[in-house]
Amino acid sequence: MTKVDPAYEVRNNQWLRLQPSRGRMDMPLARHFIVALYLFGSAESFDVALRYELNLHAAPKPLSVRDFKEPSRGKKSQYRQKIRAILTLRKKVNLEYLWTAAYRPTKWMVENDSDWLMEQLRAKNNEKLVAQGASDPRDEEFAAIIQEGAQELYQLTKDQKRVNKNNLLQLLPFRLPRDPSMFSLRFPLVAQQVELSRESIWHFHLRRVVWSLSELSRTGLSLTIGNLKLVCTVPENRLKVFAGFFEWDLEALGRNGVNPEALLKSTGVSTSWVGPVGFAGLWDIWHDRGIRAIQ
Repeated sequence: MTKVDPAYEVRNNQWLRLQPSRGRMDMPLARHFIVALYLFGSAESFDVALRYELNLHAAPKPLSVRDFKEPSRGKKSQYRQKIRAILTLRKKVNLEYLWTAAYRPTKWMVENDSDWLMEQLRAKNNEKLVAQGASDPRDEEFAAIIQEGAQELYQLTKDQKRVNKNNLLQLLPFRLPRDPSMFSLRFPLVAQQVELSRESIWHFHLRRVVWSLSELSRTGLSLTIGNLKLVCTVPENRLKVFAGFFEWDLEALGRNGVNPEALLKSTGVSTSWVGPVGFAGLWDIWHDRGIRAIQ
């Protein structure tokens, strides 16, 4: 086992990481293969088992009494009900308030059901559901600027900025309305693009650490936590978390050189990554939710 995965010899008590993250086992891909080999013995047996499972999922499921009494609801139905309840209970509701009061439903709705969400907010603020002149004619143009500018902000450079609402809106040639409800009404596409482009604080810190590693390698300095502290302002405890979670061999990276784009891609995390399971704390919650009011 140690020949295939050296981390097993060092940290075998945490090797499997059985706690799931977003419905998936929080474990490197190589360990999935090792576990599969242990369970099935060969690639052929694994393939047969997969085909069997696919056949089971493809087969029609028998109806039960519960299917008639209480059909299961998807996230869309549950989250729409949550949003409707908030809109009913409060007189004034805007998108910023929903981010604070119902973060998870709002995030899912913005990414998957934004048209319905914006329609409900417009109706709540006594606006017509369909109004030709409600949105600003520059909305589509500005949304394209935000989308393209976000890609530039995500580049690994020396002076990196977090991709948040404030930095994204600074890309536009004009200052948009500060009132959240008016902003969402006049520039719905811009508001949607801003939410889709947002970067989590964990991903931003990861980008800064990756860039710092590449700078240390470029200048010939050894890749150690101590040297990282000299060139990177990311908290020390988070530097150790990154090195341990992604199992970086800092000595090997120092010998072979660091390609920042390749190293960041190898982590396999998205721009909205909320950090390793169990590490997100109160400061992260405040930074990612509460600070929206001042961005």
